[in-house]
Amino acid sequence: MTDLFTWIQTHDVSSTTQQSLQSSTRIPYDRLLSQLSLTRSQRQKVKDSLNAIRLFKQLQAVNRIPTIDEQSQLCLHLGSGLSADLFVDPPKSEWAKLAIELKALLTPEEFAQMRGTMTTAYYTPPAIVQCIYEGLIRLGCNGGEWLEPTVGTGLFIGLTPADWSCRWTGVEIDSISGSICQMLYPEATVYLQALERTRLAVNHFDGCIG
Repeated sequence: MTDLFTWIQTHDVSSTTQQSLQSSTRIPYDRLLSQLSLTRSQRQKVKDSLNAIRLFKQLQAVNRIPTIDEQSQLCLHLGSGLSADLFVDPPKSEWAKLAIELKALLTPEEFAQMRGTMTTAYYTPPAIVQCIYEGLIRLGCNGGEWLEPTVGTGLFIGLTPADWSCRWTGVEIDSISGSICQMLYPEATVYLQALERTRLAVNHFDGCIG
């Protein structure tokens, strides 16, 4: 009898899996950490997220791999949690212009996806990501097959310790965040759908993080 992992390897388990764009250049760890650790107001974070979405759409339209500088912009998209004020209908006056910009950038389906995650899409701060990895290292972890069930834009993938050898699988219901993750980390497998609808191999992963 064929085991589940072999079956998944030989079948298209989801039409929403984002295919990899091959890239030999990835934003350096120190630069990513520095970029993610910038002190910014909520309004600036929202603006940076909009700029990241705009850049992602431009790159997607021409099927182009992002440069290092562009990756440093893409990683500043922090999901819909910090942008929740843009999904209020009607938005408050101080957020109205940015709300119009966001809606113009997204398809109705993408807008609905982001609005549906705005109460839960708060990405882990880099300092906490580092602490989690420090704890895992103390437990003897040093790589393997890892799952991030709500991967977002892939902060845990980007901040993986340099001496770890990992293969990553991520799941993300917000197609914008998940697609940015795949653009940043094309070596990862990312399923753009709800976790409960994703078939994952049994007894395959060494760890789950997120």
